[in-house]
Amino acid sequence: SLMFLGQPVGRQIEVKPTGVYAQIDMKEANKMTEVLVKDGSRKKKDRIIQEILANPNKYIPPVLCAMSYDMMKQGKKDEGAYWFLVGLLRTVYDVKRCTDNSVGDTVTIVNINFGTSVYKYILPTPAKFTELVDKAMDFVKKNNEEYDQRWINLRGLDAFIEEKNGNSKELSKPKEEWPKIKDQALIEFQEGFLKELQKMYSNNPGMFGKTD
Repeated sequence: SLMFLGQPVGRQIEVKPTGVYAQIDMKEANKMTEVLVKDGSRKKKDRIIQEILANPNKYIPPVLCAMSYDMMKQGKKDEGAYWFLVGLLRTVYDVKRCTDNSVGDTVTIVNINFGTSVYKYILPTPAKFTELVDKAMDFVKKNNEEYDQRWINLRGLDAFIEEKNGNSKELSKPKEEWPKIKDQALIEFQEGFLKELQKMYSNNPGMFGKTD
């Protein structure tokens, strides 16, 4: 079954975060994701996509990835691959500006859930791969995130461990460090992850199954 951030979609386990974590509102994001990746009507999906595209900076990365998943299924592959890459890159950035080290696997989970059809489409054509990666990186460079970056904290262990003596630590690294962190995320994404992926693919072109 399709997994969304580590839990099967539609069967989120209710673990109630406490304190500051309880203020992180995921209701709308979870609902949108659910409609996009499950069997919401075409009309409902289109309405949500329209809403996201009107201001993509307002939505957490998993919502962008869920939109991409639907676009890929519809055959809108350039658009779907592009929004997946934007969502993935922002996930890398959000992991890096989070103070909870246990959230690192979120990037892998996003890849497993939403990446396969995208990679199957872009990896066989290096020109397409480069074009869409450059476009996604450019978008992330030029746009400020307007969503609550603490969504990523709900993926970590800190959210479910009672803070002793009420000493709750900051959930995100200081704001003044974010521009530098974003630059690092962009470099890591391009020089590390994507180069590694291309290398793996050239050694094993069947890694994502047969191309469509």
